[in-house]
Amino acid sequence: MRKALGVSADAAKLSLYRLAKRGLVASPARGFYIIVPPEYKRLGSLPADQFLPALMEWRKTRYYAGLLTAAQYHGSAHHRPQEFQVMVEKNQRPIECGSVRVSFIARKKMRAVPMQSFNTPRGTISVSTVEATAVDLVGYPHHAGGFDQVATILAELAEKIDPKRLAVAAKTAPLPWAQRLGYLLELLDAK
Repeated sequence: MRKALGVSADAAKLSLYRLAKRGLVASPARGFYIIVPPEYKRLGSLPADQFLPALMEWRKTRYYAGLLTAAQYHGSAHHRPQEFQVMVEKNQRPIECGSVRVSFIARKKMRAVPMQSFNTPRGTISVSTVEATAVDLVGYPHHAGGFDQVATILAELAEKIDPKRLAVAAKTAPLPWAQRLGYLLELLDAK
């Protein structure tokens, strides 16, 4: 921005500060700024799915939207998650920008997790597949409201789960996760 406007670093910071004070710009991470359109001024930021791909590219970090957030993308609208849940390779601090909250959850073998892209008004976002979402939910029940909540979500997702893809997704997780998932799906009478 500084080079484009031909101003000093201090002048650029002051301009960004003034724009942020008026609610026209927000900063979800130090050094990373987003323009807040009028329709999101009350929110104080763009929705997470609209700025997250650019932020993660800027940070050079692999990610995917997971757990309750991914379940929502796949049609399990039991309730809207209070925070946008993102799976990453290493722990990161949560983001609070306006009234938008993003939590980061570390996931081993993340590169092997099956993902798909969803369109947003500002580009595309990586989201775990239905099968990978199911595996992650049983692996991180404390991030999903407990096993009761996980079972409710799995009941809604069960008809979309492909057994062959589920076997591939299960290989990216520890064996107990696959066993838990199998038990819950059996309880729900889903095949």
